[in-house]
Amino acid sequence: MAQPQPLTREQAIAAWTQVQQLISVGAYEERSAWHHETGIYPEDGVEESAANLEAWAARQGLEFCYNHVTSTWSLKCTGVLIHLATTNWVRMNRSIMNQMMRTGKTEMAPAYISARIATTSSMRSMRNFAA
Repeated sequence: MAQPQPLTREQAIAAWTQVQQLISVGAYEERSAWHHETGIYPEDGVEESAANLEAWAARQGLEFCYNHVTSTWSLKCTGVLIHLATTNWVRMNRSIMNQMMRTGKTEMAPAYISARIATTSSMRSMRNFAA
């Protein structure tokens, strides 16, 4: 039996759009208290599809966002992913940042890194002054 192909972003957005259209017009069986208690979804699969797509997006560090101007859905990075990317950049470039702090040459660093370096340098100066 063939393995199912991984879902692409475009396929996920198309499926999410279809599910949301069904939900918006009420063309689905809503989960009852029994469904919630047993963890079972109704047979039409609409709410289960929405839950599966949300879970898939979350595993990718994404979330579905609706653009009211274009009336379209898209996938955007969650704040967690942006934070992790920034943290990883800093971790990977720590030696470069340390060299910039020692030499005071921060013009090549992104603005938020430059501000962090300047703040850290100022704190070191104040600590040395107080000693």
